[in-house]
Amino acid sequence: MFQYNPKNISKLRNYCIRVLSLLIISIVFFLPRLIMAEVIIESSIDTAVATIGDRIHLTLSVKHSQNQNVEFPNQEQFGKFDVINKNTENKKLKDKQILTNCVFTVTTYDTGKTEMPPLEISVTSSSDTN
Repeated sequence: MFQYNPKNISKLRNYCIRVLSLLIISIVFFLPRLIMAEVIIESSIDTAVATIGDRIHLTLSVKHSQNQNVEFPNQEQFGKFDVINKNTENKKLKDKQILTNCVFTVTTYDTGKTEMPPLEISVTSSSDTN
């Protein structure tokens, strides 16, 4: 027969608190990593110095999972740069990953030092609704 012992109840309560704490920590830290796939975004440009009217190729690369959609900027200008052409292609990688490359051909007709403004890339889950 079970006998009431305050020491046993206290130990049981402490054990339950520890187990629940570990469970909560596991959910907080590990579950988002399992649900959300890692997205890697890189950019490159084919030249650091250009003269007026030169064509510059800006490449934006996004490594993402198959269940994600990528949207690149759809603008005619990036700051002082005119967009001449935009070409997007997908390449399947290992582990259900996709590499989406978007190459923008841009030019500028301004003199002096010119910087490319920040560009927004949208990566959403295929199940998201807008």
